[in-house]
Amino acid sequence: MNIPGGASGWLAHETGARHQRLAAAAAAAAGPGSDQPAAPIPLPLFFCDACQLKFKDQIALDSHASTPSHHDKMRRVALRATVKDAQSNKFGVTIAGTAGIDLGIIPVDHWAHNRALVIKVSSASLRLASVSFSTTMFSLTPGYALPIPLNSRKPFALSIDFNVRKQLGLRGHFNDRAELRFENTTLQQSFTIVRRVKAIIGSKADYELLKAKAPFVRPKRRRLRPNGCLVRGPPRSMRSTIPYARILPEYPHDKSVIVAGQEEERIEIIRAMLPQTLTFETYARHWHTLTHVEEGQMLQDIEVYDMTDTILHRKDYLF
Repeated sequence: MNIPGGASGWLAHETGARHQRLAAAAAAAAGPGSDQPAAPIPLPLFFCDACQLKFKDQIALDSHASTPSHHDKMRRVALRATVKDAQSNKFGVTIAGTAGIDLGIIPVDHWAHNRALVIKVSSASLRLASVSFSTTMFSLTPGYALPIPLNSRKPFALSIDFNVRKQLGLRGHFNDRAELRFENTTLQQSFTIVRRVKAIIGSKADYELLKAKAPFVRPKRRRLRPNGCLVRGPPRSMRSTIPYARILPEYPHDKSVIVAGQEEERIEIIRAMLPQTLTFETYARHWHTLTHVEEGQMLQDIEVYDMTDTILHRKDYLF
């Protein structure tokens, strides 16, 4: 069983009721005077919650914490926590649509479309100070005089407009972010709650026909295995029909430009390989390096589609 939280997580699990119950049942099953040796107590593991990795000691965990991959995961965790906090209801304000506001599929010939956003408050000292959007696709329905005092006894409906004509006949998905800023007049404090807003312009029948049948599942990445003995198939007929003066030999890529690691690290390494200036003397080296980098990237992309224990069927010159 994988216990997150390192040593503290293991101690909390060891003193839990479920662990104590299973341990007592195992001891009772062994019986008194049994020669069966007691199960070894697993040592506490040091665990990185952000990367979901286990380490044997604190030194290995500290070494992992200084790696760029760990820093990247920590930034992602902090970003997700910030987004989650911005979208959560807080300080007595409850806004419908925690998962987002979906205006649905809107026909192209419609002039505008709107959706009501219901706001409930538990205090009479709250008011809606401002509503802003990150783009001009969505807007607040005209007629609201901000700031608006909110009544704790009656929900407030805020109407959001989506102007179809502003999109100049474009079709597809449109996403935005509505930032609602509230003020507490008693405490003289302000806070913001964010809601994602989305709409689709187009034909509903076409959307139902073209939409995905199942959620996308990213294939598991596999490590590249070195090729064994390659079995050459029969050559294509064009080599005999086209009178080539000389067949170009294979040109293996330079393994030094196959860069591994995080994306930012790879970009910096590739930049260091390229010449600082592009001149007549460095032109060939510049494109030589980029070509081999592209070849290495292509090999990594193809790895995603690797399959094991697969039977190949021959069809003409292809399999």
